[in-house]
Amino acid sequence: MGLAATILQAQFKQSHDWLKGTMGEAITNEQVNFQPDGNPSSIGAQFIHTVTTEDFLIHFAQNKQPLMATDYAGKIGVSEMPPLGPWGDWAKSVQVDAKEAMAYADAVFTATEAFVGGLDDATIESEIDLSSVNFGKMPVYSALTILLLNNFSHTGEISVIKGLQGLQGYPM
Repeated sequence: MGLAATILQAQFKQSHDWLKGTMGEAITNEQVNFQPDGNPSSIGAQFIHTVTTEDFLIHFAQNKQPLMATDYAGKIGVSEMPPLGPWGDWAKSVQVDAKEAMAYADAVFTATEAFVGGLDDATIESEIDLSSVNFGKMPVYSALTILLLNNFSHTGEISVIKGLQGLQGYPM
């Protein structure tokens, strides 16, 4: 494993730990599905969007079906699957089962960390075509960076929505 893969794997591990720590082990379905006033989506919608995006992209990069379509089909903890495009309307109606969603996330995070840790420099610098999801062509490292930013951004939103409920957001 080269230096780039080692760094990316460590960054994904940190983003996963931060997201899971922010979610917390004792979070209830009521807290996960709390819909704040205004435009923010529920914790559950933020979490599922983050995890399914990672699941899709990591497996797409390997020419594989995502876990949500294979091992976890029907078991990702949602009342309805997220759309591929804009997800605002979905986020207002989806109901999330916290325990089932966390189990799915653990499987996705394990798959991501294994995939990223196994990359060589040539693959990291190669191009991936994400035109089918409106991102165009880009180097693999750029796609992975987008995933990391997505993870950290939504973790921040989850922390705020927990705070609106009087709960601790970030794990520290």
